[in-house]
Amino acid sequence: MRPIIAEAMRNTNNKNDFKKQLNEKGIHVTFHENDQKRIYGVTFTNNENRVVLNGSRLGKEFSANVFEDLFNNPNKRAEIIENLQKQVEKTEKTLLLQNSLSTETKRSQVITKKKGRGM
Repeated sequence: MRPIIAEAMRNTNNKNDFKKQLNEKGIHVTFHENDQKRIYGVTFTNNENRVVLNGSRLGKEFSANVFEDLFNNPNKRAEIIENLQKQVEKTEKTLLLQNSLSTETKRSQVITKKKGRGM
């Protein structure tokens, strides 16, 4: 869900366009706002996968304060997008490393099983 949300953050300039783009990807967004329209929470719902997450559970780059600044403080937009990109790249590298380690572990298990059978 993170890469899809990050892409929408980069490609949209307001809450309505953001929500629309994510809706097209099957993700419903709820912004929680106070009486002054300040965003104090954001919830992402993926009905297909039956997943509901608060933005902050996805990482600090998806917290309510980030969305408040992204949509209501144009001076911070470039900084937010830059930080978002760094975090996405870091996450992708971590996932690649985890997948690589998982593959190596599976190979090792297969080799061990074959040796155990006398092959």
